[in-house]
Amino acid sequence: MADAGSAATAAELRKERVHTTMLIEVLALLIFMAMAFAFLSRDESRHDRAMERIRELTEELDAAKRTIAAQRIEIRKLQLSNEQLAESLRRLAKMNNDTLRANDKLVVLPQSQLDELTGNIANKDAMLDERQKSNAALRAKLAQSQGGGTDLPNCTVTSGFLLSIELMGDGGFVVRQAWAPGADPVARSLPGALELTSGQMSVARFEAGAARLRDWGRAQSVPCGFRARVTNRHSNLDLYKRQNRIVERYFYTARY
Repeated sequence: MADAGSAATAAELRKERVHTTMLIEVLALLIFMAMAFAFLSRDESRHDRAMERIRELTEELDAAKRTIAAQRIEIRKLQLSNEQLAESLRRLAKMNNDTLRANDKLVVLPQSQLDELTGNIANKDAMLDERQKSNAALRAKLAQSQGGGTDLPNCTVTSGFLLSIELMGDGGFVVRQAWAPGADPVARSLPGALELTSGQMSVARFEAGAARLRDWGRAQSVPCGFRARVTNRHSNLDLYKRQNRIVERYFYTARY
């Protein structure tokens, strides 16, 4: 009888130990789950703050782009006015020796008005340079927030695309002008621009002209890049991917 009682007591002790062990394991699991939940909550809070900062920087960048676009238009108007004034001054300087043709229109402005227009142009140029630098700084902040790189600002030569590039089935390219009509004098003077827009060309010829354009943009006081519209003219997928990689070495692209 004593042995039977001892066996029962031992069995009860084993059960209690098993129950105690299971309770400890359950408590440990609950503690682990609580720690994991706290970690996830903190990580989610950080993510929300980062996304909000990215949104704010993106809005600031968009606002800067709109301001720059409006100032480009104003600067171009002033440049045209300045060109007309300069031509008038050249004609006035020659009046003592030459006679104006009958269809020429002489424009005479007071020196004070000419000085004012010249000052406005200089001020707009300075403001545009400042906006470009601000744009670049915002892009750098955005890149830091996102943990990666972003595009350089668009070179201030034309609105929209500088070039239209067609991907041909023989592996080459056909490049055409895409810049705005008012940007023609400046765009044509860019290194490599006329070489690129001379018709169909090989990969080597394309890269030579494109590299000159890209290097010009990177060498500006605020480094910038050019945008190009890309159109595919064949159905070879592998060739299309290779051609796109080549174009993207030199331009920021949009596919059509």
